[in-house]
Amino acid sequence: MGPKSSRIGNVSDELRGEKIDVIRWAPDLPTFVANALAPAKVLGVELFEDEGIGLVTVPDHQLSLAIGREGQNVRLAARLTGWRLDITSDSEAAEARERYLAEREARAAEAALGETAVVEEAVAEDGAVEEDVIDQDDLLRRLQEIKRELFTSE
Repeated sequence: MGPKSSRIGNVSDELRGEKIDVIRWAPDLPTFVANALAPAKVLGVELFEDEGIGLVTVPDHQLSLAIGREGQNVRLAARLTGWRLDITSDSEAAEARERYLAEREARAAEAALGETAVVEEAVAEDGAVEEDVIDQDDLLRRLQEIKRELFTSE
């Protein structure tokens, strides 16, 4: 950074006054995400690596600071970390987490039933194969029932 941040000042001057934020790097990803959202105080970061999503909890009074004007802070932190970041206040964290997990289960159910027809085979004693083919309308009906069950249980 240099004495009195002179190096950063020189770089900013070369970029015609562009603002530069310095983020402390950390090998621990939740810590790095928290650093990227500074000056907001981050209470917790829960990462879902299979989907590249991080659920970030901040104090209620710092929610707008973490998100930034028009989402600028969280957008920059997401680009920097390479993760999609969902920020929630401390008072709504449990509800947001449950909602996210329900959506995640719904996506998994849709992926499991995503084909237009599901063929179940049962081998009879004589070696014959019985097929039960589910048509697309029945499959969509089943998916809607699963979604209703997931979202009405909250």
